Amino acid sequence: MSDDPIDTFRQEAQDLLEQIETGLLDMAHRPGDRDLVDAVFRGLHTLKGSGAMFGFDALAAFTHHCETAFDRVRKGEVPATPELVAAVLAAQDHMRALAEGTDASDAEGEALLARLRKAVDAAAGVTVETACVPGAATWKVRFSLPADALANGTRPLPLLDELRELGDCKVTALTDQVPPLEALVPTECWLGWEVILTTAHPRSAIEDVFIFVIDEMTLEIEALGSAPQVTQDHDAPPEALLAAVTREQAAPAPEAAPEAVEAAEVKTTRVGDTVRVPAERLDELMDRVGELVIAQSRLKQVAVSSNEPQLRAVAEEIERLASELRDTMMVVRMVPVAQLFGRFRRLIHDLARDTGKTIALSTEGEATELDKTVIERLADPLVHLIRNAADHGLETPDERMAAGKP
Repeated sequence: MSDDPIDTFRQEAQDLLEQIETGLLDMAHRPGDRDLVDAVFRGLHTLKGSGAMFGFDALAAFTHHCETAFDRVRKGEVPATPELVAAVLAAQDHMRALAEGTDASDAEGEALLARLRKAVDAAAGVTVETACVPGAATWKVRFSLPADALANGTRPLPLLDELRELGDCKVTALTDQVPPLEALVPTECWLGWEVILTTAHPRSAIEDVFIFVIDEMTLEIEALGSAPQVTQDHDAPPEALLAAVTREQAAPAPEAAPEAVEAAEVKTTRVGDTVRVPAERLDELMDRVGELVIAQSRLKQVAVSSNEPQLRAVAEEIERLASELRDTMMVVRMVPVAQLFGRFRRLIHDLARDTGKTIALSTEGEATELDKTVIERLADPLVHLIRNAADHGLETPDERMAAGKP
């Protein structure tokens, strides 16, 4: 990968935008699916935070409005109407332009935000049936940050403030890991926190509070079920939670019950399942494998003309390894056709809106794998085929009904 952090951000932003688009398109068919709403909200929230972190202030400010709209959907204040989904899809194209650094006029952004506000206001007048908020539940949240969190700019107090915004909570500082005062390093964080939170928001809303630090921290979220509600002492200053750091002897935290330990979900650092590699490096590696196969063939000829058994054994072993390496390299460049089909969902959505036609796109064989270069070269021709089919091969609903078609 490139060492330029801006290139890294743009690659990650592209992935986030694709995830957001997929969620929005799914939501057009399942507007009441809470998981889809949460997934789109988390994507927008991550994109906004990452954009601000890498200096893409215009992207962060614009995305903030879309995030706010979906926060209202997530809270059950407005439903995910088709107009709202379409407005966010249109805004998503503007986000992509801002992330890529291409021309994105302020006037266009203001027009998109005006459309978004109009869609939200219209949705606010719709009775929310599928997005109603469930009854309040009580959760026990225990978390601790890595020792270098403070040095890296992570602040625990804003995290606690966000939890307070979700409902009534009681916060307790866990000081069992705090070293004696003479051994304490001021730049290191040894405190943990336990929060008893009563909220009508789902578990995913609690996880969203820690979305930017969740990979480095330890987080346990346990449902307490019918535990009594707790209230928060709003008069106590939040800085009091950090006062325990001055104690030389810290009281140990109570041990959790065995049932709680089994029910708790612990999130720690995880190693990614995939690694993004530029196609140029794969091509270079493929060339080296080809040269290796040629060298192996020469070695085999030398071994056959030789009377050395050991040389023949080594040549046969290298031939086996070179063959396996070549087969592996052929598979590395293969990607599923589903990656290509996914692009057409947005195309169909826009064509249906622009033409006034009801369009259903059916695809088969998504698991079939092709070389990445072939996938890329198939994209434009297939787009033209789909556009022509929608424009010239498909009638309007009235014309189809008059002709006796479904």
